Amino acid sequence: RMQPDWPEALDKAAWLFATGPEAQYRDGPAAVRLAERANRLTGFGEPTCLNTLAAAYAEVGRFPEAIEWAEKARAKAQARNDKVLANQTEERLRLYQTGRAYHHTQN
Repeated sequence: RMQPDWPEALDKAAWLFATGPEAQYRDGPAAVRLAERANRLTGFGEPTCLNTLAAAYAEVGRFPEAIEWAEKARAKAQARNDKVLANQTEERLRLYQTGRAYHHTQN
């Protein structure tokens, strides 16, 4: 609340709302709003934020957009040689292509 334009905080909150392990705490519309804002603030250039945007769109059933942004996130991660994020995004992309959202599982 004190720093409403802090992309990292917006991204983390969006990720939790989109992918949280417990359904009652997920809020897809809030995830989309926060992820879109984080991406506007970063100029749509941060692969982590793009990955979150894809997850948020998937959570609300907007799978064509989820696929589009996951592909962009993967490409940016690959360009930065971030193999971990590129591989994670690729796995999630396959979910979105089959019409499923990604939800983090508790260990």
